[in-house]
Amino acid sequence: MKSSFKIFWILALLLGAVGILLARYFLASGAERTAAEAGVIASLAASLIGLSAKRWALQHSPKKVLGVTGGMFLVRIVLCGATALWLRAAHGSPVTFVLAFTLMFFILFWVETAYLYSAWRSEVGGVAA
Repeated sequence: MKSSFKIFWILALLLGAVGILLARYFLASGAERTAAEAGVIASLAASLIGLSAKRWALQHSPKKVLGVTGGMFLVRIVLCGATALWLRAAHGSPVTFVLAFTLMFFILFWVETAYLYSAWRSEVGGVAA
């Protein structure tokens, strides 16, 4: 399980790097580009924390995995909302931030889900459901 965790961690980092490169390529405006990059980075950080928390939860029980998944979803909502409100007050680009954050969330959530599935399959002997 340890080696697959590293693979999924690296995959998440690579997808985050692609997100930042796409933001830099497609957005010319400084405020929008900064907001998009911040959205990608915030979502990536939450995902890496979520991946680590799910790894810990897998060692304990399926109930903890569900709790961590729900808890991280709540953390993401609060992080996204608080940052968007702050950007609005600071005359930034909250819409661009939210779009980048949400897009990266959906992509990285699949990485987290694939990690959980991979860990589950290795635990039950490679039998697919």
